[in-house]
Amino acid sequence: MAVREVSGGIKTLRMYLDGELADAVHDPSTGNIANPGALDLIGQRNWCGDYGFFFGAIDELSMYGRALSAEEVLGQYAAGVAGKCPACVPMPDGGVALWKGERDAVDSLAGLQGTMAGGVSFRPGEVGQAFQFNGTDGVVSIPDSPALSPHAGAQGAMSLGAWVYLDAYPAFDPVTQQG
Repeated sequence: MAVREVSGGIKTLRMYLDGELADAVHDPSTGNIANPGALDLIGQRNWCGDYGFFFGAIDELSMYGRALSAEEVLGQYAAGVAGKCPACVPMPDGGVALWKGERDAVDSLAGLQGTMAGGVSFRPGEVGQAFQFNGTDGVVSIPDSPALSPHAGAQGAMSLGAWVYLDAYPAFDPVTQQG
């Protein structure tokens, strides 16, 4: 899970692995990192043309308009196969999008319907099914929405979480790209 926290003008990027904080660094960005009107993508960097594709599985991709706490991140990890469904582990407040990858690209929170193209299929995931990207041309395009802007949350805080499995570990492998 990746979390961007903003507190008193100080921006921090935190990366969690298996529910534990793996790294935290100062975020030096000063401008708007969003690109309004551009496609949001799952599985490819937006500005890379015919390369920059992810090779592996992505499951339960969710975005929040606020920074999740360490306890909330750990709770989602601990839920395991129970997932982020209301009957299992309640999804934390501030959720703006959730693509479960259950044989479609439907956003189950905001209705931001994704469009699958190229080598995108499905495979067993951590929770139900997951998107499977072939690393060559598989991508899910998401329509632009103000809710997906990193500046939609309080002072620019946001969180992005997913179960990710790499089939190979190349030098460049995007999970998501905005703008």
